[in-house]
Amino acid sequence: MNRFNEKFTLGKLKHKYLAQLLSNLDIHDNRVIMGSKIGEDAAVIDIPGENYLVLKTDPVTFATVEIGYYAVIINVNDLVCTGAKPKWFQSTILLPDKLTSNELIENIFKSIHNTCKSMGITVVGGHTEITPGLDRPIVIGSLVGEVEKNNVVLTSGAKTGDALILTKGIFIEGTSIIGREKEKELMKRDFSHDFVEKCKNYLYNPGISVFKEALLANEHFKLKKTPFYVNTEYKDWEIEKPKHNTINILWSGSSTHYSDLVETGAADAIKSILKKDNDNQILKSRFRNQADFYSLFGMLVDLQKNNKLPPREALIGGLIKFLILVEDEDSRVFL
Repeated sequence: MNRFNEKFTLGKLKHKYLAQLLSNLDIHDNRVIMGSKIGEDAAVIDIPGENYLVLKTDPVTFATVEIGYYAVIINVNDLVCTGAKPKWFQSTILLPDKLTSNELIENIFKSIHNTCKSMGITVVGGHTEITPGLDRPIVIGSLVGEVEKNNVVLTSGAKTGDALILTKGIFIEGTSIIGREKEKELMKRDFSHDFVEKCKNYLYNPGISVFKEALLANEHFKLKKTPFYVNTEYKDWEIEKPKHNTINILWSGSSTHYSDLVETGAADAIKSILKKDNDNQILKSRFRNQADFYSLFGMLVDLQKNNKLPPREALIGGLIKFLILVEDEDSRVFL
């Protein structure tokens, strides 16, 4: 069989085939702590001193609006999830020969510079060219950061029982891309202008960046060399009440008997917290986001299963402190 006749779908290569390719890559430098590996999004290199260098590269091949912002953020997201702080950014900018203007080039440069500046990253180089055969610009980002050797976080460190922390929701980036790249088509399908604008703004609110969340976790929590994943769609309780039976009971204040005994302790714990929340501080906080509330519930269920659920007063106090911590983005007061 002629292997050149194999059909490839758009997107990433299949893991099995990619693994075969990577298996042929020999590492001849013992300073490479983490090289090419399925599931690892960044390389880790040993250097003299207390830090590792962390290297990341990723392209933006579909989005065209705000492509400079995308190129920086997608590289930052993967790098900060290793525990590293992003430091130096380079980009290769490939531009279509028939659709490129001064405005397009300047907007990409400005977007990359401003996005990097907002996160303390220095743009140190790159390459720009007009490329034949393209129908849209492509930007390939390359980012280097540093992490203390004792604090590097690898995907391969994950194990059964670890918590995946969700801070925003699901499908944020996809919603934003559809809104920005398919705006005319959405309008033709009778989606309102306000709805389309909301979808477009998902790029910034709640946003595709996990920069602040990851730095917060890396600096103030012990991650035990497991990954910190975040992001997705924000849904307010006022828009849609929770579907989970136990959470419905909590929301309505019903005394209905819980059918799942494993969940009873966690449900009771949340219910007692809400009863003490006289000024609705909790329900006005991040837990207005369904995903965050379900994450809390799942965490308590897990603690209940392992007989590690703390006393109610300690649980309530700890939760209030945590909410103050994550809500105060400007001062970041840590208690």
